[in-house]
Amino acid sequence: MKKNVKFLSLLMAVVALVFVSSCSKDDDNSSDGSDFKKPAAAETVSKIEIPAGLQNSTDVHAQVASAYIQSAVAMTQAFSSFEVPAGATESTTKSTNGTHTWYWTDGSSSFWMSYWEDALKYYWKYEIEIAGSSKFTVLTAEEKKDGTGGEVKYYAAADAIALTYTWAYVNNVLTVNMEADGFSLEIVINADGSGTVDYQAGEDTFNMEWDAAGNGSITGTSGGESYSYTWTV
Repeated sequence: MKKNVKFLSLLMAVVALVFVSSCSKDDDNSSDGSDFKKPAAAETVSKIEIPAGLQNSTDVHAQVASAYIQSAVAMTQAFSSFEVPAGATESTTKSTNGTHTWYWTDGSSSFWMSYWEDALKYYWKYEIEIAGSSKFTVLTAEEKKDGTGGEVKYYAAADAIALTYTWAYVNNVLTVNMEADGFSLEIVINADGSGTVDYQAGEDTFNMEWDAAGNGSITGTSGGESYSYTWTV
């Protein structure tokens, strides 16, 4: 179980770094251009609440379940960090989707944020060029216009996707999926605060469930050995 907690912490740190880097140091001054739209996922999932019993429990497994809920919500809310700083240069591609791209610099680094839409979705693409390296894509994102879901792809190198993060919010149920090479994680949070986590990394797996009060259980395998725990809040 400790390995799973460490993996979650590392994953969240990497994702947080990507989102921090996607903002200018002057990100309090976003572009006032009417064509740029930040993802609305943060507003969509703001209704999610962690059961008080789960949050306040001293049981290590309940704390891990709470951490997973927080990570699912926090990563979705992090979409609101998409910013275009004041003074960025804007250009528009004369194409069917009318892509808008904003360009700015910060020291020796250059940044591009592109945004476009179609009848059903909004799209974003964030690129960076650091001194001594070629321009590369950091992430791409899309979000349904009806607010029911979206996706972000994080890139480790040119055309190499390191992590795919998808979310759906339908009938007050939040479902988050994260997939990387040899790794998958699905988190489901119901309207009453109950939920599940399904994890797989190589041969290691676990399933975690908790009810609206925060009582739960976890079963899984690690290093070829099975384990099972329950907790009561």
